Amino acid sequence: MIDRRGNTDRKLARLSETNARLRRQLAEQESFRRIAHQDALTGLWNRRYADERLAEEMGRARSVPGYRFSVLVADVDDMKGINDRRGHAAGDQALRWVAGFLSHGLRSDDICCRIGGDEFLLILPDCGGDECRRLVRRVRGEWRHESRAHDHAVAVSLGTASYPTHGATVESLCVAADASMYEEKRRGGARSVRSLSAEQTVVAWRSSVRAKASP
Repeated sequence: MIDRRGNTDRKLARLSETNARLRRQLAEQESFRRIAHQDALTGLWNRRYADERLAEEMGRARSVPGYRFSVLVADVDDMKGINDRRGHAAGDQALRWVAGFLSHGLRSDDICCRIGGDEFLLILPDCGGDECRRLVRRVRGEWRHESRAHDHAVAVSLGTASYPTHGATVESLCVAADASMYEEKRRGGARSVRSLSAEQTVVAWRSSVRAKASP
């Protein structure tokens, strides 16, 4: 009886050690996955993660009748000019501020990514065209409101596209969002502007950019 109990205790101890080792391995894998999918400068998700999530959203849209989702592209205007005039540190500061502005106030399932040097992408699950347009109006309004008291400005052009109105594939949606963004950049006057002086401490935007949009 004692031997059998001792054997059982040893087996349980080995099983506990194995479980603990597996948990550590899973935690390490998740950490590596996060690093592989994270933008080092801003802490946002990167393009690789954006591509994976876009594929997931498209798969959901094709399998769930009536499902909608939208994408929003944001491109910092004249990023080269900011770097040339004020230095790359100021350019990095501007990119981090834009990242904080875009990512704060989103729903828990919204995804904010940096997909290029000065380009950002928001993936908005279960969000149709009307709701996406309300989001853009709120972003522009808050950004312009905060810019009035300052002399130096960082400008961002925005473009959106919604499934299935603007495309039935990831590629066509992204093309439509880019076209919308470049049209706004061409117009110039419609840009969203947030001032950011060189000496100013970057403060994350705390207002709610987007709760579930109200009518």
